[in-house]
Amino acid sequence: MAGIMRPMRLDPVSRRAIYFVTLREHGYTFAHVIRALESRGVHARHVPWDTVFASETLAHGTWVLSDFERLPPGALMAAGKVHRALKAAGCRVLNDPARWLPRADFLRNLQLAGVNSFGCWRPAAREWPDRWPVFLRRASGHTGSRTELLETPEAARAALTEALDEGLPLSDLLFVEYAGEPVPGQTYFRKHAAFRIGPEVSREVSVNDTTWLAKVGVSGLATDEDYAAERAEMDAYPHEDFVWKVFEIVGLEYGRVDFGTRAERFEVWEVNSNPTLYAPHEHRNADRAETIRLSFERLVTAFWGLARTPGEPVSIKECFRRYRSEETGMVALSNR
Repeated sequence: MAGIMRPMRLDPVSRRAIYFVTLREHGYTFAHVIRALESRGVHARHVPWDTVFASETLAHGTWVLSDFERLPPGALMAAGKVHRALKAAGCRVLNDPARWLPRADFLRNLQLAGVNSFGCWRPAAREWPDRWPVFLRRASGHTGSRTELLETPEAARAALTEALDEGLPLSDLLFVEYAGEPVPGQTYFRKHAAFRIGPEVSREVSVNDTTWLAKVGVSGLATDEDYAAERAEMDAYPHEDFVWKVFEIVGLEYGRVDFGTRAERFEVWEVNSNPTLYAPHEHRNADRAETIRLSFERLVTAFWGLARTPGEPVSIKECFRRYRSEETGMVALSNR
């Protein structure tokens, strides 16, 4: 990580405060929410993990810890100690790094719990798919699939060899069974999503796409009826119990779950501890525009309710002494 890592500034704060922690380069995820909270009188700040690890004292308030997918093991352990120090000092803290599950583990836990029907395999543990098709991806981060659907063992071996030849670590590669299906009666795919923000669950807008990855979306696929149904679910969300169950299994108090349908059942594709929170924007369909607005408004309102009046600064001096280096003050945090 380039540059000198500096400790957190402890400016006097009289307003209720909330701090969002990510890797430095991923702070954009909370940018719109931070501006909205500031406009409503909350002291809201992004605090990079390198700043946390360069500090001996942190501000008191509410802390939202995220980006665990990109933290190396030593830093993740130190983050768990920081979580406990903040809690012991009376701070409200969302997401415990010690209880977070990496991708292969949360997918397997969801399968064991009967939430998912599909499997995953870690080639580093000499695990090999026994159901097809599959795709190969990195276990960390959110870069999605690095292959098309692989239908045979030969295709899977070729994809794995190509990834290793590029220098990708075997320990970070994962085969995942395909669990997608087009919207019934259509040729496009739909990704559902919902947030957990502490004690609240909030529906997110759906993504409609021509490909099974359904990552960004393609305009013009959904109908006015689809948008009207989506808007109605903002008033009475029918999948709240399902979302709660997923977050309890994966051990997160803040994040977003992405899921789709296959054979008339839900399949969880992703659980992200640091999803990008988009500001409201215009849309040709009035129902969709209102869904977008409501989704963002409920996020901001939930975070506003979690912010706390600050107390005395919190010492974390003993949390990660052994993980610091004399030159940089901490272990490197690059795991993209």
